[in-house]
Amino acid sequence: MKTLVIAEKPSVARDLAHVLRPGTRKSPDRLEAEDMVFTWALGHLLSLEDAEGYDPRYRVWRLEDLPIIPAEMKYRALKATTGHLKAVAALMKRADIDVVVNACDAGREGELIFREISRFAGLRKPVQRLWLSETTPEAIKRAYAAMLPQAHYDNLAAAAFLRQEADWLVGINASRVFSVRHKQRLSVGRVQTPTLALLVAREKEIENFTPQTFYQLHATFETTKQAQYRGMWVLLNDQGEVAQDRFQTREEVAQHQYPLPRQAVVRQAQKSTERELPPLLPNLSDIQREANRLWGLTAAKTLAALQGLYEKGYISYPRTESRHLTKSLAGSLGSRLKALEATDLAPQAQQALQNLEQFRHYGKRYVDDAKVTDHHAMIVTTKVPAGRLGSSEESLYRLIARHFLAAFFPPALFSVYTVLSEDVERGDMFRSTQRQRQEEGFQVLFPPAQDPNKKESTDQLPSLHEGERVTIVQYDVHEGVTKPPVRYTEAALLGAMERAGKKIDDPALKDAMKTAGLGTAATRAAIIERLITVGYVKREKKQLVPTDKGKTLVTLVPDLLTQVTLTAQWEDGLRAVEEGRAAVQEFRQAIHGFTRDVVEQARSAPVNEFAVLDEEALYPCPLCASPLQKFSKGYRCTKQKDTQCAFILWTTIASKTLTPRQVQTLLTKGRTGTIRGFKSKAGKSFQAALVLENGTVRFDFDQESATAKKVPRKRKAPSTVTKKAGTKR
Repeated sequence: MKTLVIAEKPSVARDLAHVLRPGTRKSPDRLEAEDMVFTWALGHLLSLEDAEGYDPRYRVWRLEDLPIIPAEMKYRALKATTGHLKAVAALMKRADIDVVVNACDAGREGELIFREISRFAGLRKPVQRLWLSETTPEAIKRAYAAMLPQAHYDNLAAAAFLRQEADWLVGINASRVFSVRHKQRLSVGRVQTPTLALLVAREKEIENFTPQTFYQLHATFETTKQAQYRGMWVLLNDQGEVAQDRFQTREEVAQHQYPLPRQAVVRQAQKSTERELPPLLPNLSDIQREANRLWGLTAAKTLAALQGLYEKGYISYPRTESRHLTKSLAGSLGSRLKALEATDLAPQAQQALQNLEQFRHYGKRYVDDAKVTDHHAMIVTTKVPAGRLGSSEESLYRLIARHFLAAFFPPALFSVYTVLSEDVERGDMFRSTQRQRQEEGFQVLFPPAQDPNKKESTDQLPSLHEGERVTIVQYDVHEGVTKPPVRYTEAALLGAMERAGKKIDDPALKDAMKTAGLGTAATRAAIIERLITVGYVKREKKQLVPTDKGKTLVTLVPDLLTQVTLTAQWEDGLRAVEEGRAAVQEFRQAIHGFTRDVVEQARSAPVNEFAVLDEEALYPCPLCASPLQKFSKGYRCTKQKDTQCAFILWTTIASKTLTPRQVQTLLTKGRTGTIRGFKSKAGKSFQAALVLENGTVRFDFDQESATAKKVPRKRKAPSTVTKKAGTKR
């Protein structure tokens, strides 16, 4: 009898075969040894059925058919991989296979991929779960020796199926109800719509922002030894914290500029040392954000490159939410550092090996079993790249390696010198700060953080002591302007999605949902790409900008579809199912209730006839030549927002909806041909041409003018035909 091992991708299946059974025989769909067979899934081989797969009437989108809530979800094979699916299913059923090993990616999605295939095949044989966090030979052997029965992961599978079902129900029903109501194909989703709402809310903040001029007062002080230093006017609260450091008008700042010179006294001259600890080990979102900030890589491209590094065995599993390691893994850290000595990071790796005790000193900052869920933080393995990698893979590998090494280095140390100088007569307080790095520590691996609150000072402060008399010899006024909020980059949006659960005000929910967010580390990149694909968001350099279509969608859908906290609660609920803390049926009923609420609210909500649902400027306005925008019932001039142009073209005229070609002809040529199917108020059908004059559409019943006059074709002279004998004319 044989064991069948099913990996998620061919490359992983080859690695497993190479380690567990070297010398396997290759076939198009498998690798086979005497007692083991290795095959692969090629990602998802099945998908949920479309709505029409449950009932043909769903091919037409109608309000009366909603909500569509199947009693049981159906699956269909993907056309491109149907042959391979059947081959894998046949292997599962093969008589000489008595045990199946699920070696798909160790996470919610990998579990779903295997369970879909096993359901399709009707698998009844024992299944073992191979849980891999990295694909080095040592890790494969350890994981194979520690396999658990598939039933141990039933809660994980339940959460995976529920997530898939929730996305289908909300996506299908919400997209259909809003598309029918607004006569435009719209894409609405459980996670993508609240993510879009984040972008739209930020854009509104920018649009509504009014710049404010402000003024800051600086004074130059001189000591008795003619040493000079500068300080900025501040107002302190009772705790000694800065409550104000600027003025709104020149008149206000002028009230604090007194005749010079003036006597002042040093009220505080305090020196301290700041420690900046090395960063936590990274999860997927951390690396995606940093890659976007450093090199402009999209989240999707970063994930693809990380997956490649993982499959080649150079890094641990990338789709991780954790920033910690387990105690059992901590014993392998020395060998990982030793492996990095074969790279150009060898000097830092050697230093890290000497500092191994430093890592243990940090304790639970890096090693904490309670904070590791499916996978530990992303770190390097004992296998280092032997040849050249692609540019993205090379950059990302070095980034992960530097983060790993930084954990073994001491903190960066900064000396901070703070001076408070007070005008003796008026009591105005001025603050001076000098911050300088004393020891690089872990920052030898990274450039200093570009944090304006932590930057090193260029001004040097003289040695001062409390009670020392100084003189104000000069005032300077700095004029500045407040800046609007910045648009989200992918880096910033990924962070906002990850922290969505932390924005909850309810204290009862806040602690329970401190780890919940919009989507998961594995899905956030796809959500961003989806928003761009459907035209709700566009990239402008590194920034993500919502389109008019995206802005309008957020105004059309009810709050329950845009609330970040509600979606984060769902993610927390899925995690509760995954951990066995919540019942599957309870979550499913919540999904069904939510879907019904969405449909009901959409049905009863008023329709905004002027909602701009397509920002593509197809035609110029016939009145002012500005771009036209498409909305649910026609086209309008973009200048209408400013009440500068009132042009509107309704695409349904006298009960006849114009085709896109007829609209194009009317807007570009000013006249259509004869159109049939108009109806008078009395219900009588008629035909006419449409004419556009001075921004107004009118009927033209003159058939000669409504259609191009036919030019008689010249008759060709009859050709001479020689008739053959025996043929009929």
